[in-house]
Amino acid sequence: MLPILKTSFISGSLCLAMNSIAHADWSDNETQQLKFCTTLATLNNQAEQHYKKAQYLQARKIWTEQVGYLESCLRLKEDPSDLAKQIFTANNSAYLSQNSLDTLYNSIALTYIKTHDYGKAKAWLSLAPKSAKTAFNLKLIPQHAITKSPAGEYWMYASLGAWQTYTVKMQTNQQYYIHFEGLYFGLNGLLYGPNMGEYDYQTKIQQQQSIWTYPDSLEHEFCRIQLKFQGDQLHATTSTNGSPDSSCGFGHNVTADGEYIKVS
Repeated sequence: MLPILKTSFISGSLCLAMNSIAHADWSDNETQQLKFCTTLATLNNQAEQHYKKAQYLQARKIWTEQVGYLESCLRLKEDPSDLAKQIFTANNSAYLSQNSLDTLYNSIALTYIKTHDYGKAKAWLSLAPKSAKTAFNLKLIPQHAITKSPAGEYWMYASLGAWQTYTVKMQTNQQYYIHFEGLYFGLNGLLYGPNMGEYDYQTKIQQQQSIWTYPDSLEHEFCRIQLKFQGDQLHATTSTNGSPDSSCGFGHNVTADGEYIKVS
């Protein structure tokens, strides 16, 4: 199978445009966006009701959307404009805090714990490493032996409730199928959606490593992606013609680089 390298840009359907740049003058629409941020606390009730009824998928969907809103609203809360200061008062913006965000990460993790999807639960808990809730919920996850096989799904957080992913599947004759999906959210990412990039190919993984060069190392321009598997971690490094700053033709600011955690 020939390797495939794709780039794209998708549009989101959410109606909350977020921008962390200071605004001297806010439009009526932007003012409504600021005011919306002060109502987020009320959105928790519906998710909690689903959770109590063991409707974990429904609860997870609401909480994940709320993560996107809250992360963006926390950026807006830091805006120095007078209007932002007027709207984000001590009373109506108390929910807009890192503690609330950590609670959301933990709530999503609990939905995965309830469905015995422990790898994804650990990934969400890793977003709040200093939270006391995280320390408690980690104890709910049973210890399991780490398989030596690199096959599985790996996540790295992209922000706004979304994850970059590597999927590694065992094929015949020790060949592995590798698929990457990358995301990058700009300042208005919640409104317009992320820039995206993906690739897939088949290769052998030897000594827990894989090196893919596209189209060929003899070409003038090429992309080299090295994967190193270690336990439940995947380390990805990309370069082009020896340069560490390459995007490998993905969408703007999308990169395959980073540390990924095995979730399944």
